[in-house]
Amino acid sequence: MPTKDKTDATAPAARLADELLYLREISQAISEGAALDWLFRRIVEIVAESLDVDIVSLMLVEADVELGKDVLRIKAARGLADEIVRDARVELGCQISGLVAANGQALLLNDVESSGLGVAASRPRYRGKGLLSAPIKARAQIIGVLNVNNKTAGGVFDERDLALLTTLCSQAGLAIDNTRLFEDLRAHAGRLAALNAQLDRVNQAKSELIVNLSHEIKTPLTTIQGYVELLRTGLISPLKVPEVLAKVQERSRHLSRLAERLIAFFALDSGSAKFLPESFPINVLIRECADELRSRAAAKQVAIEIDDNSLRLVAWADRMHYREALSSLLDNAVKFNVKGGAARIYGAAAVGQGGAPLLEIFVQDGGPGIPENLQEAIFEDFKQTDDIMCAKPDGLGLGLAIARAVGQAHQCRLRLVRSGPAGSVFGMTIPLDASAGGERNPAR
Repeated sequence: MPTKDKTDATAPAARLADELLYLREISQAISEGAALDWLFRRIVEIVAESLDVDIVSLMLVEADVELGKDVLRIKAARGLADEIVRDARVELGCQISGLVAANGQALLLNDVESSGLGVAASRPRYRGKGLLSAPIKARAQIIGVLNVNNKTAGGVFDERDLALLTTLCSQAGLAIDNTRLFEDLRAHAGRLAALNAQLDRVNQAKSELIVNLSHEIKTPLTTIQGYVELLRTGLISPLKVPEVLAKVQERSRHLSRLAERLIAFFALDSGSAKFLPESFPINVLIRECADELRSRAAAKQVAIEIDDNSLRLVAWADRMHYREALSSLLDNAVKFNVKGGAARIYGAAAVGQGGAPLLEIFVQDGGPGIPENLQEAIFEDFKQTDDIMCAKPDGLGLGLAIARAVGQAHQCRLRLVRSGPAGSVFGMTIPLDASAGGERNPAR
């Protein structure tokens, strides 16, 4: 008799020792960054082994968009069919697990069929009628429920079983909460790493900007200084003076244009740019942009073709900023073209947010195209595709960044429509003047 008492007294201690070993395993897995799905499955295995049962389900509370409320869903289970695990959805306050999740009290039932809780009498999957259900809590909040059925050796559940399940639920809640926090921290660390990488790219881009800026300023300045020195010395024939002055003027305009683009970019980038929408004919603006580039295009033997009829509409936007944006796109179409190629500009109707009338302006070049791995990067600030060109392109790599910022400020878009061996096509939308009634601008 004393021996029996000793056995009875040591049995709970043995079970507790096993439980602590399992919990130690979970704690170690958490510290090593175990995934939640693994943890859910391991908790179910531990509960099944600790309580010697065939059926266990771990259910967690989550928002149900369809119902517009929180429900319990099975995250891991043993002894249940896959379709039950997949489809089970229990509202809080309904059925046994929903009641336990709603009131936060563990439940021990030795006959679920006569409990009055709506359990069907025909349950061929279950050998016994007993059930244990206990809430899982984390930081004083109920986050789920553990349900237990079918003792392997038969018999009914008792208070010791309920106490053990309650303890396991407590430890499971802590483990799940810690793992979620760990995964959140890992995701946050990933986001920080991505931001750091982005900052590194920005810093590298700014360094490249300084190098490019030095080149872009030094080259025309050297030319201007050289011609001025020649004029001062009188070594240039009077007949050549107008030609030299024209070159000095051209270089000066290049520097002025460079300064304008830098000012425009940094104003847009800092958010200090002022936008003053006005009504203006789009085809006239396009022709102005093209006229600025014709001498440069002619030097490269690139033709500029304008489909005037598709652009003869009236816009409602900031004229100065759109001129800057479209000039940048057209400048790229000339710069990244081939000798004897063409830069083509045309338009097509587009629909904006709320059905607002828009025109999408397409700028097409005949260049070598943009490799697929660079098609996203070209929209980054200061980015140039000099690594795919036979020679470094001039400019600061601000064109697409300026065009993108102008489009975003007007709730419009800039996109790469397509790119390949036959060239690239960029599309940029511009708001139309609704008061003009969609009529075409008669300007010639």
